Amino acid sequence: GAPLAKILPVRIADWVVRLTTGTMVQGIDYARQQGAQVLSMSMGGFTSQALVDAVNLAYDHGLVMVTAAGNNFTFTPSSIVYPARYNRVLAACGVMGDGRAYAGLALGTMQGNYGPPSKMNTALGAYTP
Repeated sequence: GAPLAKILPVRIADWVVRLTTGTMVQGIDYARQQGAQVLSMSMGGFTSQALVDAVNLAYDHGLVMVTAAGNNFTFTPSSIVYPARYNRVLAACGVMGDGRAYAGLALGTMQGNYGPPSKMNTALGAYTP
């Protein structure tokens, strides 16, 4: 765990599929303005100049951004989504129980970020009672 870490929850949508690029921009800007050092966003979408600007400004302020690579199902993008697709953002994705890359991942565009399976056999959690 990280007992000294402070969490700044920022809600940008009521549902992961119903969000806008504008609310992503607002969330990134808010986190940066509050002095966040790491941003973890389990969603993504389409690009825009405003999103490019928000990501660049956050990066320039030292904010490390880790965002969802995307789940590729029917009616969703078939490649890595934004902002994970930007060079200044780390794309995160899942791994199957048997160590293979997540079945819905656009694997051809990733760089082995889903493994190594020997280190990711199970998920570990740290909780504060």
